[in-house]
Amino acid sequence: MVKGVGAVRMRQLLDFFGSAEIAWNAPAEGLKSAGLPNKVVESFILMRDKVDLECVMGTLETREISVLTIEDADYPRRLKEINQPPPLLYIKGSINIEDEWAVAVVGTRRVTPYGRQVANELALFFAQNGITVVSGLARGEDAIAHQSAIRAGGRTIDDAWQRC
Repeated sequence: MVKGVGAVRMRQLLDFFGSAEIAWNAPAEGLKSAGLPNKVVESFILMRDKVDLECVMGTLETREISVLTIEDADYPRRLKEINQPPPLLYIKGSINIEDEWAVAVVGTRRVTPYGRQVANELALFFAQNGITVVSGLARGEDAIAHQSAIRAGGRTIDDAWQRC
C-alpha cells in the first residue's frame, strides 16, 4: 500500500525488522536505518497514519479473504523461488497441491483473432494436462484463458485484487 515499497523493499524491511508488524510500527528513524530513502519513509508514515489496519482486516474477513505472507509455511514454494516474489498474497478460495504446477497466461485486452486462438489453445492444453492457469480477470486474452481452462475442466487462479 506504500508507494515505493514493493517486493524488494519489503524483503529489506523484513530482513531488518524481523516482521511486517514491527516494520509497520517502526519510527521514521528506524525505517531510515533499514535503508528506506527519505521520500519513501515519508510515504510510509503518511500511509500508516491514513490506514486503519483493523478496518482492513475486518473487510478481508467479511469478504472471506485470507492473507499469506512470504514467511508463512503455506506460501507457495515455487513462488518463493522467483526473483522478487510478492510479499503478500490475498486468497479467496484455496491454493491446492495441484497448483504447484501453474502457468500465467496474460495478454492484451484488445484481442485479435490470432490472440484469441492462441490464448484458447494454450489454456486448453494446460488444463487438459493438469496445469493450473493463472491470469488476471481483464477483458481479452486473460478472460479467454480462464474461460477455456474452465471449459476443459481445469483449475484457474486470477491475480486480480482490490484495495480495501
